[in-house]
Formats: sequence, structure tokens, C-alpha cells
Amino acid sequence: MPTYDAARILQGKVALVTGAGRGLGRAFAERLASLGADVDIMVNCIAPGDTRTGRFMGTRALDQNRMVETGTLDRIATVDEVARVVEVFAGPLGAFVSGQVLRVDGGGQCCAE
Repeated sequence: MPTYDAARILQGKVALVTGAGRGLGRAFAERLASLGADVDIMVNCIAPGDTRTGRFMGTRALDQNRMVETGTLDRIATVDEVARVVEVFAGPLGAFVSGQVLRVDGGGQCCAE
């Protein structure tokens, strides 16, 4: 029966972990590293502004002036607007994009009151 050092079982192997910024992904990356793997971490992140999700709509006092669906500044995004950006990052068009944080807030971050 072959013997091996369980503590270094992944020595010389490379592990690419996406989503390792926190939570389970981070714990997984740390464990792989503890087993000897060279861990490369790549995270793409969407940072949405106010978005018309059920939770958002149900927990905020809403300014009806922000409920318009045109223009970019000082309005609440639709779920579809954010989802289209996620689709680009997660699909073939985003294959060469790594380590990015993309704000999807209609300019709200740079123009916050």
C-alpha cells in the first residue's frame, strides 16, 4: 500500500479557487493551501446599488421619484439590469476578466449625497 504525507498531499498541485474572498470559498482555499497546494484566487464581484428586489422594496421607505426606469442617476435599478451584468461576467464574454469589482449602480457611488 502506498504511503503519503496527508499533510502535504497536494504538494506541487495548483488550485484555482473563485469566490474565495469570504465564507466557504475562503475556508476551502485555506484548506487546500494547508494541504500543500499553490492556491490562486480569482474573484469577480458585482457591487450593485439600490435594486428592486423584494427585500429591498419591503424594507425601505421608497421615494417614488426614484422608481423611474430611464436615466442613470438617482433611481433604483431593476433586477434585470443587474442580472445582465452578472451574465456578462459569468458567461463567455467574461472569460478573460478576473479580479474585478464592477459597480452596477447607475453612477450612484460617485454621486452619493
